[in-house]
Amino acid sequence: MSRRDYLQPFAQASAEALAVFDSTSEDNAIIYVRVGEILRSQGFHTEASMLFDAAYQIDRGSRDYLLAKLLEQFAAGIEMLEADLAALEHLDAGFHRFLLTEIFRKAHPDDHAGILTTAGNCHEAFMTGSPADWTCLPNFRLLPTSAHGTLLHGVVVSYREDARDWRVFERDNANR
Repeated sequence: MSRRDYLQPFAQASAEALAVFDSTSEDNAIIYVRVGEILRSQGFHTEASMLFDAAYQIDRGSRDYLLAKLLEQFAAGIEMLEADLAALEHLDAGFHRFLLTEIFRKAHPDDHAGILTTAGNCHEAFMTGSPADWTCLPNFRLLPTSAHGTLLHGVVVSYREDARDWRVFERDNANR
């Protein structure tokens, strides 16, 4: 079975995905990701995770494809393989920590300090404005003002309102 034969049933789940699929004769990780992102945006999380996995099988060194696969598995309620979690931690500890933060946040949505403690400085692995920022910043703002600039469960949290800037430092990095 060719990769295109594998991809077509997924693309048929969405008219937009099918249009992207039909517009190219490419057979590489990029087409799997393009169709996977369309399916993800339309709520087809299981299908998207399978396509991100196919992209990751082509490019085993891609932390982005592996993280996308795991986040879609998480969204679909699919159990993640320990081997995939270990591979993500090996490829990028920040991405791994972000995934663990998302898992913690789902289980404990009102534990803002716990979410930030789990996140640590994972946002540094991402570009500004990424999902990591949007996970951490709202939770930081929900902490009581008295907690700002203090040590919370081994993490120093600080916020400068004038610069709309926030920092989360692990204890080991707080004095650097």
